Amino acid sequence: MLEIRYHLWYNASYWFQNEQYCLFLKGMSYQHQLEHRITLPQRRRYDTPLLLVHGAWHAAWCWEHAMDDFAARGFETHAISLRGHGQSSKPPLFHLSGLHDYVEDLAYTISTIQPTPIVIGHSMGGYITQLYLMEHTLPGAILLCSIPVNGILPFLLNTLRSAPLTTMSALPRLFSGPFDARHAICTFLFRSDIDPVLLDRYSTRLNAESLRIGVESSLYLFPQPERNRSPLLIIAAENDRMFTLDEQQEIADAYRSPLVIIPEAPHDIMLDPAWSHAAHVIEQTIAEWTIEPTIALTG
Repeated sequence: MLEIRYHLWYNASYWFQNEQYCLFLKGMSYQHQLEHRITLPQRRRYDTPLLLVHGAWHAAWCWEHAMDDFAARGFETHAISLRGHGQSSKPPLFHLSGLHDYVEDLAYTISTIQPTPIVIGHSMGGYITQLYLMEHTLPGAILLCSIPVNGILPFLLNTLRSAPLTTMSALPRLFSGPFDARHAICTFLFRSDIDPVLLDRYSTRLNAESLRIGVESSLYLFPQPERNRSPLLIIAAENDRMFTLDEQQEIADAYRSPLVIIPEAPHDIMLDPAWSHAAHVIEQTIAEWTIEPTIALTG
């Protein structure tokens, strides 16, 4: 699959025949260069594109399999790396980057996509999506194993209680680095019997997260579900070791939205064999949101 990299400037148009390519977004009034991957379907069935937003420690690379899957289903699919992640530019004081900075990255990217996309946010990406929806509307949003409405403090306290020494040692290296706690966090991300080759491939691509993100999402910067005006779907992973099914139900209750639990799936569901089940649920939900396929299904 051919991938093209180049700079895309604000208001530039970009329609190409390649199945997949990678842009770097940087606008005249926007100072951060963002990695922006796009996969076009060979046969477009849906007018509304998808925008995939990664979680903490990840980048656009984590959606590679999901992007191919969505393209096969007929979706134009976008994925970005937030500032300081993947191939996006890293601010000099990255550890001071906050949730509102990531919301700005999301808002800017949405402004470059026409028509306005459905946003799928995983983990921290789901939290950022919730914050964005306090001020904006979307044709739809899907929160995938999202940080709960009350933030990550319950997760941190649970890990401190269960493994205090390991947690205290790992936390400084997970937020701002140097990032040498990959395998500590991987126990929360993947199923226990993951292929060691895949574990090594994924773990070496993770990077440290901003310290400010951890503070804000633990202590004081929380979404306000009552301000949301967009249709939502909440997807939980049955074997998620970061956020419990009860917490995912609380998100669904707060937004008065449906919850779907994917059996046997871990937190990083988009990198797991269970992904196809989640993708099927997502496609079904989009159809229920009355976003009609552009080409009728044929036998």
